[in-house]
This record gives sequence, C-alpha cells and structure tokens, in this order.
Amino acid sequence: MRAVKRARQEPAFDPPRKRRASRPAASSRPFAALGLKPVKPFGKRKRVTWREWLSGFLPSIAIEIPWRRLFSWTGLIFALFGGLGAYGFIAGGHAARAGEALLAGAYGLSADAGFAIGDVRLSGRERLTAQDVLGALQVRRGDPILAFDVEQARHNLLKLEWVKDARVERRLPDTVMVSVVEKVPFALWQVDGKLSLIEADGSVITDKDATQFQHLPMIVGKGANREARSLIDLLGRFARIKKVVSASVFVSQRRWDLHTDNDITIELPEENAAAAFADLDRLILEHNVLQRAIKKIDMRIKPYAVERMDGSVIRGLGQST
Repeated sequence: MRAVKRARQEPAFDPPRKRRASRPAASSRPFAALGLKPVKPFGKRKRVTWREWLSGFLPSIAIEIPWRRLFSWTGLIFALFGGLGAYGFIAGGHAARAGEALLAGAYGLSADAGFAIGDVRLSGRERLTAQDVLGALQVRRGDPILAFDVEQARHNLLKLEWVKDARVERRLPDTVMVSVVEKVPFALWQVDGKLSLIEADGSVITDKDATQFQHLPMIVGKGANREARSLIDLLGRFARIKKVVSASVFVSQRRWDLHTDNDITIELPEENAAAAFADLDRLILEHNVLQRAIKKIDMRIKPYAVERMDGSVIRGLGQST
C-alpha cells in the first residue's frame, strides 16, 4: 500500500500572553503555631462556624469533650451549685425562720379574730395544784389557741409526779379542756433510810411529804416495792393480822417478816405464805397469841416455834406459854 504523505502543518502563531503577577503565597508558619490550617489565598472561602474556629485554638478540648456533652456538663454543674445553695438555705435555718415568722403572723391574726385562749377547764384533780397544771400547759390568757400544742402540753403533764394519764383538747374558739388521772397511793416504802410513796405496781409516786400518808401499809427493804401488792392483798384478807401489823420487812428479797405494834416479829415462810397467814389468824382468834409475853414467832417450819422474852423457845403455838 502506498503511503500517503500528509503535509506537515506548521503551528499557528500564538502571541505571548501577558501574565498577571502572582501574589506571593502566605506563610503557613504563623497559623501552624496557633494550631490552625492555612487559608487558601484565592477562591471562594468556606464559611467557618464559631465551633470550628474555636476548635482551631483548642483542638484538644474539641477532641476530648464533644460540644453537646460540654453543654450538658455545664447544665449539670449549674444544677449542682443551685441545689447546694438551696440546701444551705434550708440547712442554715433561713427557710425555717422565714416559715416560723409567717406562721407567727398568721397566729397573731387568728388571735385578733377571736381565736385566743380565754378559759382553761380542768377535771380529775385531787392533789395537783392549779399552778402545777398551768405551768405544765404553758399557756396564758390571750395566747392564740391555734398555736397551742396539745401533744406537748400532754407530754408536760405526764412529767408531773401525781399524773398517771392526761388528755388535752382545744374547744374553739377560746377554751382548753384538760382531764387528768392521778396516781393512787398504795403503800409507804422505806429503803436505805429514804421514805417514798408508791403505787400498787411498785412505781414511786413521790418522796416529798410522804409522812402525811402514815395510814398506808409500811414496807421496808430492797425490792419490797415490787412484792408489796401480794403481801398487802393477804393482809386485806386477814383483818385481825392487818390491825396489829405496823411494818413488813422484805428479808433478803425472798420472804417477809411482820412487825406488830407490841414489838413481836412474825417470820413468814418463803413459800405458801397464805397458809401461814391462815394459821396465824386462827391462833390469834383461839389463843390470843399476840397478846402474850413473846418476842418472836417462827412460822417458816412446822411445828411453829415461839421465842419468849427470856430467850427460851417452845414448839407448838397451841400450847400454853
């Protein structure tokens, strides 16, 4: 095949263009020192958000703490400090004092409206004085009745020596009702030289002015107050014995010795004291044994022993002495 030669074409003449002098590139070192990327000198600039701009200065913070978490932590910190401030306000007593001031103002207005204490009515009092009761109630005429603390008043009344139980009520608009149950004296108890007035269960009522209750049974000794009821119940069943007994001594916290008006000592057994009481009552009735010249009757073991005034002892209360 015959090759066809193409004519060599010369390039067209292109006059040299005048090039615009290029702007020298800005050095990136100052930006690198600040941790920022160099901004391109030409072209449309990308809009930079404030977060991206701030991240350029604080790249480590931007990486370690995301912005959403940063704001959530900020809210938590504000909530924490706000809670601490509220706690300090309450714990410091400021809230309580403010509430008390408002409440006192409300009570004052209620008293002006007619809800003020004008009368205190007391029932059930025998040995208590009116001054004792009023002192325990801590009230004065004209005080706001709505501010009167019923439970605290009852608590104060129960602290009085003679009060066993109490009830306190408010009767609006101006009356306080008080009902007391006083303790009932049961016996006189002497221990370590101290004389006290006790109830039936052995509880001490008072140790003041106990001598005015000399008509009550006298018991003596440690622990005698706890066992007094059973003994005094026996004495109540045998009037002839009770009539002559002046004191009962609890010996070694186990048994009783009865002391009569004519200085005779009757030693009761530790167990089955009721049977010994029955025997003694019979001997008083049949033999008038307590009017004889004897010093002591030992009823702990049968046959009972009698000790005469001269110290001699005989057995058997039924025998002539």
